[in-house]
Amino acid sequence: MSIGLVVVALDYSKAYDSVNRKSLIETLIKYKIDPKVIDLIYKIYRNDTTLIKFMEEEEEIEITSGIRQGCTLSTELFKLVTYEIMRELDEKGEDFVVEDIRMNSLFFADDSLILARTVESAREK
Repeated sequence: MSIGLVVVALDYSKAYDSVNRKSLIETLIKYKIDPKVIDLIYKIYRNDTTLIKFMEEEEEIEITSGIRQGCTLSTELFKLVTYEIMRELDEKGEDFVVEDIRMNSLFFADDSLILARTVESAREK
């Protein structure tokens, strides 16, 4: 029996930098994180800026996406966002069973494999 299988390998370059902050807050709300904690995280990232210096000139630039590298909290925030992606993939309902294990994706840190039956369904995911 032949089973169609398309595997999409993703390596999130600058994974923490790619986190959409609006989606992060929505995910925290969805997982019923204490509103005080959500407000604190929102305040940490609101008006987030960095200073760029080049020779005699400097410019302050607003940072509008991503989470901070090296912060213990960032690891947990990234995990929550990843769990939400996994949950959304589960809702798509396209699974493969290997030795009684049902799966549609594999995640490890900032690497993932998305499994699909066709190229079209892989694009939809």
